[in-house]
Amino acid sequence: PNLFSRRLDPALEVRSANQSTTLLDNIRKVRQEFSEENAAEGVSQGGMDVVREEVKEVEGILDSIADQIETIAAREPEEPLVCDIIPNGWGTEKNASIPICGGPDRVPVHANASLSFSCEDQAAWGKCEEDWLVSGKYCMGACGRCTHTTCSCPDCKRLKAPELLCNANQVLSSGANTSNVVIFDFDDTLKLHHPARQAPEGLWAVEETVRLGYGIAIATASCHTDYVKKFLGEMAPTIFTPEFLESNAFQSCQKKKTAPLKCNLAHYNLLDKPECAVFFDDSISNEKYADKAGIKMIEVQKGVGVTKDKYRKGIQYMLNECGKPKQPAPEGACDPRYDRSPPGEHTCKEQHRWGKCNETWLIEGDYCAATCGRCGDKGNTTTTAATRARTPHSVRSTLE
Repeated sequence: PNLFSRRLDPALEVRSANQSTTLLDNIRKVRQEFSEENAAEGVSQGGMDVVREEVKEVEGILDSIADQIETIAAREPEEPLVCDIIPNGWGTEKNASIPICGGPDRVPVHANASLSFSCEDQAAWGKCEEDWLVSGKYCMGACGRCTHTTCSCPDCKRLKAPELLCNANQVLSSGANTSNVVIFDFDDTLKLHHPARQAPEGLWAVEETVRLGYGIAIATASCHTDYVKKFLGEMAPTIFTPEFLESNAFQSCQKKKTAPLKCNLAHYNLLDKPECAVFFDDSISNEKYADKAGIKMIEVQKGVGVTKDKYRKGIQYMLNECGKPKQPAPEGACDPRYDRSPPGEHTCKEQHRWGKCNETWLIEGDYCAATCGRCGDKGNTTTTAATRARTPHSVRSTLE
């Protein structure tokens, strides 16, 4: 029998503060009404005996359930369980919490049944953002789209977004105070895929940074933090020490990188001197986050990683800018650094790469004039053919 069914009697429920009857009172009432109804209908004595036996059996079951209910009700209320917080500040910039995974990660199955790659492999190879993996809802936990929390309370639906987990005054040691800092992304910057391996000149760049006496830091979006730490520790154990990997110099699992880059600066007491840092990353979409942090980003090529040429270019830029007084934009300057940025999160460089330079809204809003090669064309609603023809070269020479 269903104790919470309303078919027998609306009063058949556990006693509350506003009720004077108990569950057993209602059971007895139902039994009495049942007996009276059957007696009125002239049920035979033998039939009634059978009914009584069945009622006693059901009553015994209900008595046992009622005892359990009363035992549970008598217990002291337990402290509410607290959900775990995602480590390393995920969600700080997104201002959103991360859903709890509904179950184990869904592991992608290769068409060839003899081949099987774990979600850990997919995350380590940087596959988390590929369309087939996202649309198929594979590896949600390993890729940081949800968390396998240890929270077991039924009301824990989502995790709270943590505060920014870097301390502006935290310095690992006196040696952490430095005049410059070089920050590296991980995937396709220091580590390549298929198979997982070091970028050919990645170790050179790391060791060169230390040789030059600069601070070194990591800012990666990868949420496979343990794997990243293990890889770096094996790559350069005397540089990426356990102390380093637990400090603000190491930031992981944050797709919007402004906050982790600031944490990197904070570790070296350079929050007020972001121009004395340089950031190497393979994704141009991260440039806007570096810009917000005031750090120059040097884009490296996917599948190649940081190279000596790119590294030297970034170091030269950093040394040229470090310590310079900040100047307002010159009147009429045709420089991508002073471009009017379009609304939204995407930069002028991204708009140019996507072929958006000739769109009406971009031109009429006077956005990205230098990046798109439209300097001097203010007031025009279209870009001349000559300007369009020279844009790739002029932008390339200006930006590179």
